[in-house]
Amino acid sequence: MKLIQLALYTLSIVATCLAQNVDDTKYTNTQDFIISFPQDVGNKELQTLKDYISDELKGTISFEYSIIKGFSFSVPKISTSKIFSGSTAVELVEYLNMEFPNLKYNLEQDQPVNVL
Repeated sequence: MKLIQLALYTLSIVATCLAQNVDDTKYTNTQDFIISFPQDVGNKELQTLKDYISDELKGTISFEYSIIKGFSFSVPKISTSKIFSGSTAVELVEYLNMEFPNLKYNLEQDQPVNVL
């Protein structure tokens, strides 16, 4: 009986590790950014930008902030867009400046925070 329990326990640990590896590959193929705006930027402009991120860059909005006007989003590292390849924040800024020349924003690459 203990041998069967040990085998099932070992199998569940192996299955859990394999499942985590599959999920981790999802995040290695995306680039994460945080974008914030001055308070005078309108909601219509924000929605237009969100639609561009979703439709043109094939990205996803991860989180919308309530304290500041902004949101975080992920885009594929290799985008299907002809303009933006998805590899760096500099390329994304160039793309946004071409598509939204009058939009004021602050863009930063989202990175994990580690605690000692």
